[in-house]
Amino acid sequence: MLEGETDIPGPIIVGSIGRKDIPEKEPTASSGITGSIGREGKKRIIGSTKKSEPVTPLSSFEVLQPKPKKTTLVEIPGVEIRQASTKHHQDGIAYNTDTQTYVVCDGMGGVGSDTQTKDNFAFALAQAVSEQSDISAIAQMDQAIAIIDRAKKFLAILGVDFQKDLKLNLDSRVISSLTRDKIVGSTIAAVQRIDGTNTWRVVTLGDSSVIVIAANGKIKEGYGEAWQLISQGNTNSDGSAPDSPLCSYIGINREGNLAIRYSSRGLTAEFSEFEALTGDKIVIVSDAYLQKSSPETLINDMNKTAEQWAAGANKDKDGMYGDDASMIIIDPSRV
Repeated sequence: MLEGETDIPGPIIVGSIGRKDIPEKEPTASSGITGSIGREGKKRIIGSTKKSEPVTPLSSFEVLQPKPKKTTLVEIPGVEIRQASTKHHQDGIAYNTDTQTYVVCDGMGGVGSDTQTKDNFAFALAQAVSEQSDISAIAQMDQAIAIIDRAKKFLAILGVDFQKDLKLNLDSRVISSLTRDKIVGSTIAAVQRIDGTNTWRVVTLGDSSVIVIAANGKIKEGYGEAWQLISQGNTNSDGSAPDSPLCSYIGINREGNLAIRYSSRGLTAEFSEFEALTGDKIVIVSDAYLQKSSPETLINDMNKTAEQWAAGANKDKDGMYGDDASMIIIDPSRV
């Protein structure tokens, strides 16, 4: 959900912010091991992605493109990626081993008409964020604009006609006065290892979350609006965060330009850093976790094997926990 204010308050920033330019070059896809399980019982395929011409900008661009009602499993050293999509597949995941960046984005389903742009924007945004050599630069307006421009290029590579979809949204009569300025939008939850250290940058906008699990299996740190609500004691009976309008997000307005909010109503985007200790795990999730299910469910699911997790996802025709579900599990000691 999206709150109707249109102002852009300044960000709450912890730690240093650096400016980095987005590379213009589109690198080819690198090899990686991937497994893909169809939601309708199609066979599993495991193998290496092939190097190709520069039409697949990142390794994750090829192996993680969202498709309707599909469960996808990807493993790279130290990292497990799990995603279960509904028919609109509005979550997006990206990883980039060059920048040591891992990203989950969750498109805002309640804004504007159903279009290919709306279904693929979070994926395109995740790819753009994963290219950044310093993800905390999203706190700077000029860099946020550049990231949105880059996301549009990824939409074009996907064959999505952004301008056509923009016109459809402008013509739609169902857009309320509260949402008409936000044609497409998304959350961001991302982590990035600072090269040569055990320190990780973390960025969250909206209710997607970054959670740090200690060696004892308990949550020790959390980031994102859902975790902020839980930390404030504002929870449902099962300990999950209540459904709440996004107070921070990034998107594209009806003129085709950046729409962004960093904070509202006491909830904020977060730009911070943490040190990963021995035995820690980092988990990045969409709001299927912590908001549509409890913190206990997140811990239980991350401890399942990929196959067990996929089997559970495939049982629910309406999506895992009633939504697209995305989870990245990182073992910092093996990355």
